[in-house]
Amino acid sequence: MGRESVWWRLSLVGTMGAAVGAFVSVAPSLIPRAALIQGLLMGVCAAIGYGIGTSVGWLIRRIRKRSEWAADHRTRIVVGLMVAMVLAMAWGAGVRWQSALADISGVPAPHRWWGPISIGSATAVFVVLLAMGRLIRRLTRALATVLGRLAPDVMARGLAAVMVTVIGAVVLGSLPRLAVVALHPVFRSANAATAPGVEPPTSDYVSGGPGSAIAWSDLGDQGRTFVAGVTSTSDLEDFSGRQAREPIRAFVGVDSAGTAQARAQRAVAELERFGAFGRAVIAVGTSAGAGIVDPGQVVPLEYLYNGDVATVSTQYSILPSFLSFAVDRPNSVAESKAVIEAVRERLLQVPAGERPRMVVFGESLGAFGASGAFEDLADLLRRTDGAMFQGPPNATSLWQRYTDDRQPGSPEHLPVYEDGRRLRWANQPQDLASPPEPFAAPRIVYLQNSSDPVVWWSPATIWSRPDWLAEPRANGVLPGLPWLPVVTFIGLSGDMMDSQSVRAGHGHVYGTAPVVAWADILRPLGWRPGQIVKLQQHLGG
Repeated sequence: MGRESVWWRLSLVGTMGAAVGAFVSVAPSLIPRAALIQGLLMGVCAAIGYGIGTSVGWLIRRIRKRSEWAADHRTRIVVGLMVAMVLAMAWGAGVRWQSALADISGVPAPHRWWGPISIGSATAVFVVLLAMGRLIRRLTRALATVLGRLAPDVMARGLAAVMVTVIGAVVLGSLPRLAVVALHPVFRSANAATAPGVEPPTSDYVSGGPGSAIAWSDLGDQGRTFVAGVTSTSDLEDFSGRQAREPIRAFVGVDSAGTAQARAQRAVAELERFGAFGRAVIAVGTSAGAGIVDPGQVVPLEYLYNGDVATVSTQYSILPSFLSFAVDRPNSVAESKAVIEAVRERLLQVPAGERPRMVVFGESLGAFGASGAFEDLADLLRRTDGAMFQGPPNATSLWQRYTDDRQPGSPEHLPVYEDGRRLRWANQPQDLASPPEPFAAPRIVYLQNSSDPVVWWSPATIWSRPDWLAEPRANGVLPGLPWLPVVTFIGLSGDMMDSQSVRAGHGHVYGTAPVVAWADILRPLGWRPGQIVKLQQHLGG
């Protein structure tokens, strides 16, 4: 690395690279960042900049055939002042951009300590990463020394670098699964817990209740929350002014059965027990993470049908969402396929004129799993009476396919496919009204906020500009939002950590948008536009 300065024992060229990395890290992305998240991103970018700077310095020294650069006291002072100036500029630019994002997202502007906390936490992150980098460098040199006894120095250093890189890549790729193994008791304990205020149900129409064959204790934390949140008939009747039926909610936890097929069969048995195959609609939801089913997708259906609806879901993981996304994505698809096929097989035994309509849904990883249960759009249309996928991850195969096959002239953030005859996307509920051609049943809807990082996060943004940043910016996205190699990906990763800190319609928060989506997908009798707005207002609090 060449001679290190007395100050902080840092390379001067590397320090300048770190300053540049810190500055570009404040480039805006989709949603406002908390100070600690900005600090994390700044520390990572500064470490990357430092590594690039030291590499450039090493390369120049090799070309000039000089082992080191002389850096006198004056040079170090100048570099120190430059770094301080760059950090001050980053502070000011960051506050301005975050204020603009806060204004768009409807959240408070950054507080006065946003800058100091960001820079302070960035320094801590940078120091940790620098220490790790230097440890790796020492290990590489030690390995090269050992290999140097068996091969020429140049070859030994090359082999050592390759070996350390490969080992590092393997370790990084294994981190999610290592975390799963190490923290399994913690996740198991969390699954056994019950959220405050969640009480065993008294309804005969929900799992874990008096009429269920599944024990309350076997539902898991999220399953208990799901069934306990069923809409009461009194709430339904207060809104509709008519006598309501008790909604059905069936859930099967991982502790209830050991395989996806077994859980699917238990789910169907629960639906049978509750009389679900005599209801107007059966909604099959794929859970996310440790069994999360978004109530925002379920409650609107219970109101739209005045309780004459059954919702069913299962749990395939005890992991939190971010780990489940890393290691459980195939399981979410397998679980979804098993449950959908089991419910559909039982539905086909009901006479066609009496058969409930079956719809599927999911949010985030649940949207990935639910969408992945079908080969293509034709398969989805053939096997369901409609679907709503909310905040689908960028890796969702059907979403990717039909977004890429959109009609020319329609943007990536709001595609049009086959004139919107059966499949539509919506950033906001009113988007479902376009294009003006009829929206024919079965109807499929992807709800995707224009600023939802779950939808737009992709490793490809490291090296290529996505269409949604090449096209005119969507409403809800900062005008002129740039694409920067690596930096944009890091910014989106930070957005993922805090994607639910904004108001509805932004980030990964969808509010009452599912009310409009379900009403358009199913077109329940007797519901006029004014009543849909009234229900949105009722559920929006």
